Amino acid sequence: MVDEKNFVQNLSKSLSKNFEIYLDVKVDNLFCDLFGKFSDTKVRTFITTKDVIDKYTNHEYFVVKKITEPSLSLVSDYVNQVISFHESHTEPNEYHMSTITNCVLLVPAMDEAIAKFVKKFKYKRAYKFYLHGWSEIRLCVVEQRSGKILKSNNAGILKNFLEKLLSKKEEVLE
Repeated sequence: MVDEKNFVQNLSKSLSKNFEIYLDVKVDNLFCDLFGKFSDTKVRTFITTKDVIDKYTNHEYFVVKKITEPSLSLVSDYVNQVISFHESHTEPNEYHMSTITNCVLLVPAMDEAIAKFVKKFKYKRAYKFYLHGWSEIRLCVVEQRSGKILKSNNAGILKNFLEKLLSKKEEVLE
């Protein structure tokens, strides 16, 4: 069984090395139990800092939400809110490389409709043939009762991360 408080604490501690972490927060119109934000800009210069050869930025967001009822409508409504958030925070331009939003939903139990929705979910966009970067949303749903993790097609790396986190036997990481 997955304990929500320990899961969020462990996730927060694990992500805090690279992400700005906010707990129980509303970002735009998105309510989150945990919200993480990471941005990185790389610049190559020639001789002085004013002689920029190239520059690129990467953005990554982490959204965790506990869904109280195992309902497809609640899950799909929240995922639509995440999509809206993602689109409003993706700014494709000549310096944009990537924007990734990792969405983790905790549900008390998994039903067939939710499983089908998660497996079929796909969101990936390329901007101007990748010249202005790309963006994607990775979706994982964790069943609290059994600890089972379902992932969208492109969320393998997120699932591996969550499995390692859950294998810590729900002890708070130090």
